[in-house]
Amino acid sequence: MLGTTLPTAIYPIYQAEQHITSFTITLIFATYALGVIIALLTMGSWSDQLGRKPILFLGLIFSIISALFFTFGHSVGLWLIARLFSGFSAGLYASTATVMILELAPKNWSKVATLIASGANILGLGLGPLIGGVIVESLPNPEIMPYIIHILLSIFTICLLCFIPESQPKASQIHLKIQRLALPNEVKNIFVPVAIAGFSGFMVMGFYSSIIPSILNHIFEVHHAVQIGLTIFILFIASVLGQMSEPFITKEKREFVGCYALLLGLLPFTLCIYFKNFMLLYIATALCGWGQGLSFRACLANLAQHSPKEYKAAITSSFFVIIYLGMSIPVIGMGILNQFVTLKTATLTYLGTVFIILTTAIILLRRYYQSIKKAP
Repeated sequence: MLGTTLPTAIYPIYQAEQHITSFTITLIFATYALGVIIALLTMGSWSDQLGRKPILFLGLIFSIISALFFTFGHSVGLWLIARLFSGFSAGLYASTATVMILELAPKNWSKVATLIASGANILGLGLGPLIGGVIVESLPNPEIMPYIIHILLSIFTICLLCFIPESQPKASQIHLKIQRLALPNEVKNIFVPVAIAGFSGFMVMGFYSSIIPSILNHIFEVHHAVQIGLTIFILFIASVLGQMSEPFITKEKREFVGCYALLLGLLPFTLCIYFKNFMLLYIATALCGWGQGLSFRACLANLAQHSPKEYKAAITSSFFVIIYLGMSIPVIGMGILNQFVTLKTATLTYLGTVFIILTTAIILLRRYYQSIKKAP
């Protein structure tokens, strides 16, 4: 997961050396989200039959291929291929590694294992830009050195994986298939609001992962890769803390608290764009990250609770497809808009769109819980 966000701190170098636009950066990032969706739908359930470890090995190979394309590629086309393979890797690890951690953990560690699995995903995503920024600032050949280090780490991880026990034996008969999406009538009332909430939360994550480097460069006039990485790191760390805080909030209020925190974070972000104030930026980042983490975990848990057992995997896949679309499609739209208006105007338009979608999710969630109370 660290490798998937590693390029974020290097995007400004690409923009300076290759003279590529913010739209191209958003397109490169969105290709990653497309790769995640493809992996989830095509290979996400393969580990149930082939075993967990073969799929994890495949994910690491995809990650190395991605890094090689970034290392030796000097064109947008090759970077798009690199991001696609990076998405394949992330999609496999988001599903398979999470399940494997839960299976290998002792039974009395079930809740802790869930937090470790989700936390490792988010923490890896947050460390990518920060570590990438440190490497860019401190080592030679900044446009390739992060990828070389990532390749070495991936090879080391492959060696470690050889010593980890398999948690899912290979099936006697193998029938690989594409994961179906499904939305039974009994979950539509809860699926729509939680999917919209998840979509808006991942809109913010996609915004930070692809657009923040350009904002810091052109609006804040910051050109230090470490500072760019630190800003994104704060978002993901806050997201982990948001997930950790879920048990301490009343069950019926978790989605609302998370969504309201996200809404609240949009205000200081809007102000920081006008005043170029880093304190406001960091406050906004922490609020948005915490709200996203809390609402995401609460929405996913709520959906799992109401999903029929025979449709659980298909419903969960549908949810993840929607939120990853939220991570990619809107930033492409912002990139297109930025071709016609200033980056500041495009950013404020994007934040306004997040506000509208998030408010819609809150209204629908409120209606859903009111309908439950009125039900006999």
